[in-house]
Amino acid sequence: MWCIMPRKEVSSGFFRIQNLVTLGLSVLGALSVGMFHSLEANREPIVSFESTRIYFVLLAVFSFLGTILWRLERREGATKFAGLIFVLSLLTIPFYTITSKEFGVYPGWLHLISEISSAAILGSAMTAMLLGHWYLTAPTMSIEPLRYLNSVFGFAVGVRFLLSVMGILNGVEKIDSTTQWMWLSLRWFSGIIGPAIVVVMVLQILKLKNTQSATGVLFVGVILTLLGELSATLLFRELNLAM
Repeated sequence: MWCIMPRKEVSSGFFRIQNLVTLGLSVLGALSVGMFHSLEANREPIVSFESTRIYFVLLAVFSFLGTILWRLERREGATKFAGLIFVLSLLTIPFYTITSKEFGVYPGWLHLISEISSAAILGSAMTAMLLGHWYLTAPTMSIEPLRYLNSVFGFAVGVRFLLSVMGILNGVEKIDSTTQWMWLSLRWFSGIIGPAIVVVMVLQILKLKNTQSATGVLFVGVILTLLGELSATLLFRELNLAM
């Protein structure tokens, strides 16, 4: 989201704090990678856990260096680190979420696209919400970046909708319990319908240039998106369906 959003209209302090967030997440990833391998005994990732841990360590280092550059207002160099963080983060998705047997074949590629779109919807919702909070410290900042991120959020919701429909058409007969139907309902109402309503509401609120109200609605969008994506993950673990 940092790479595609209008950065010139956003002060450096926002990106500095964002780098601290990715620093914390990278450390958490490095410490926890492989910890839940017992839950995925039949799923060997393409890259070993040790190699994946190296990716997380590099992400932590780049995030730390990016924080320093943003603080020093070295925006060009900091943007390059943002690109490196994006590339490494993107690589961890196929390396850690799909197996070598699934890579390049159906439905493995559908799962890969699903994981990338999941990252996009979570990232756009979270970044938009945090940017909305930043307007409290920079009230004169243009609202165009927030409007842009909301549009990206809406696009990601649309992609998740299409992939979820494909997942249902390809394996709805696998759903054979009340719990799984409950997860599917939560996935749709909380992860797709709810965020779509949030996108429309934020769009209308921003026409009034009320960033605080838009931020509150986006906060709800983040919670709904998290619940929806967690439900999709549960369905995949249970049924091997990309939702």
